[in-house]
Amino acid sequence: MSDDGQLPQDAERESEATQIVNAIFDATPVLIAYLDKDLNFVRVNKAYASADGQSPDDFVGKKHFDLYPNQDNERIFRQVIATGEPYTAVAKAFEYEHAPERGTSFWDWTLTPVKDRDGSVKGAVLSLLDVTSHVETSVALDRNRKELQSRVEAATDELRKSLAQKEVLLQEIHHRVKNNLAMVSAFLKLKMQGADYPPVISALRTCNERIHAMAMVHKKLYRSQDMASVHMRDFINDLVKALYSPPEHGELTIAVDADNFVLDMDVAIPCALVINELLTNALKYAFPKGWEGHGEIRIQMTQGTNGQYRLDFSDNGCGIPENVEEERNDSMGLQMIHLFASQLDGKVTLISGGGTHWCLLFPNIETQDEQKRTHDNSTG
Repeated sequence: MSDDGQLPQDAERESEATQIVNAIFDATPVLIAYLDKDLNFVRVNKAYASADGQSPDDFVGKKHFDLYPNQDNERIFRQVIATGEPYTAVAKAFEYEHAPERGTSFWDWTLTPVKDRDGSVKGAVLSLLDVTSHVETSVALDRNRKELQSRVEAATDELRKSLAQKEVLLQEIHHRVKNNLAMVSAFLKLKMQGADYPPVISALRTCNERIHAMAMVHKKLYRSQDMASVHMRDFINDLVKALYSPPEHGELTIAVDADNFVLDMDVAIPCALVINELLTNALKYAFPKGWEGHGEIRIQMTQGTNGQYRLDFSDNGCGIPENVEEERNDSMGLQMIHLFASQLDGKVTLISGGGTHWCLLFPNIETQDEQKRTHDNSTG
């Protein structure tokens, strides 16, 4: 102490630091205990004592492992005292041997050696944090996750089974429709064989070709993996092979250029019937007897960036009379083309020029549905 009765400045600072440390020691929720090298309690903070329902003074001078016997932990504590190396445990389980009714608790804890000036271990500071609630929550979440995963897997398995059943049923439906249409086609062929009036034979043949086109769609659906859509490039090529016969129609070049997209059944059938009508008409009327030159038919089908489909059907034949629109009502084939186009919400037009060029534009149904939902949401 100085002559004026004041503590030296260094001593004052040390006293202040001690007060700060003591305040932190007793205020922190972390359980802290200071043990000597024989593992006797020297001091514990309020949190440590309160966790066991006692006061800090109740621990002073008592051996740690007399109060909390645990062979595994005692081995770790003595190893830290002997080696001077700290030890840290994460979510370590602890059971109270003297109070089994307290159950199992889980602790994050660290044992840090305290050394004197010459490096000898004179004790250790034990700090603990009770993480039992976190561990129990984690275990419960993991159990719930596994249970939920099990339910999802069971539901998914049921959905797979249900989907497989529906796929088999849908496949059978397409197969039966195809067979029924084939049967109708066979009846029409029998009628054609028994008919002797050319207009009747022509009408029956035209009906048979339309039925055959629909049967081909269901055949494609029956053989496809998703059984709900048709690959149009393959379908158009198959339709050409079915309708075009060189002995009957002469040597022609029929070029198919179609993007590799698929159409749902509701779109594929009317689109197929449009192509059927156009190809049938072209084969019948575009290249009459006496027509000179090499006949060419081009079928092109594309999809624009806006999702709209475009079918271009053209030939270099004799063309269609200029008054075709006036005669449309008297032509069943032209009526059918416009009827099937309307089913697609599309528009078919005749482009003037050499030969015949039909253009069919129709929207993507999925794009229409999305636009409708967007409109409904915006107005709702």
